[in-house]
Amino acid sequence: MTPDPNADPNAEKRKARRMQRSFTARVQLRTPSLFPSWDIVTVQNLSADGMLFHYDKPVEPGTVLDFKINFPMTDQPIDGTGRVLRADTAGHGPYYHVAAYFTHITQTERELINESASGLHSE
Repeated sequence: MTPDPNADPNAEKRKARRMQRSFTARVQLRTPSLFPSWDIVTVQNLSADGMLFHYDKPVEPGTVLDFKINFPMTDQPIDGTGRVLRADTAGHGPYYHVAAYFTHITQTERELINESASGLHSE
C-alpha cells in the first residue's frame, strides 16, 4: 500500500485518546541478558494503544518489552507487553523518549485507560 500523496503529513495518526499525565511504571526489555531487570520509568502520556516514557538507555525500534504501569484507577498495575516504535533523544541529558504500542493488555484495562483519557485533559 502506498501513502496518499494528498494526505496531511501533520494529521493525527493515533486512534485512541492520550492522557497527558505522568505515571510511574516498570519496564523490562526482552533482550538477551544473563540478568534481566525491571527499570523504573516515568510515563509521559498514555493511551489505550500505547505509551511514551522516559528511559535512560538507548533502545532499538522493534524491541519487545514487558511493563507494569501504576494506574491510580486500579488496585493492581496494568500489566502487559509492548513493542518499541521509536526512541528519540530527549534533548537534555542522557534520556530518551520511547514510544511503544501495546501488543497485549486485557480488554478491561484498555477500556479503563480509554474511559480515563476521555475524562482527563487529552489530545
